[in-house]
This record gives sequence, structure tokens and C-alpha cells, in this order.
Amino acid sequence: MAKYRMFIPDIHCDHCKMRITKALHEIGEKNFEVNVEKKLLIIETKDATRVMQKLAEIDYPVSNFEEA
Repeated sequence: MAKYRMFIPDIHCDHCKMRITKALHEIGEKNFEVNVEKKLLIIETKDATRVMQKLAEIDYPVSNFEEA
């Protein structure tokens, strides 16, 4: 598994964090942290593309990402 830092500019509050957390749990992701202040998702995953697709589906598109 690789670790990624994903910048999500549309994160504004704890409700955003809750929606992202719920969506990631739906696709089986467990090792992640959502940072509201930095608008950042740090995640350990086998499939970064799947994670980004799920986030886009719930209107939280990733604008930039890198391996952490």
C-alpha cells in the first residue's frame, strides 16, 4: 500500500469531513485522516484512482495529490 496526500479545496467544515469519511468507509478504506484546516486527506491505499473517483462522486474532487 502507498500513502498519499490529496488536496481537496472544497473541504470547509466538519460536515465535509464526515461526508468524506463515510464515503471512504463505503469503499473499504480505513487508514486515512481528513484535515479540515489544511483541506487535506492523508490516506494509505492500494488504489488512489478509486479513492479520487469516489471523492469526485460526492463533490469533493482532488485538485492535487502526491505520494507521502
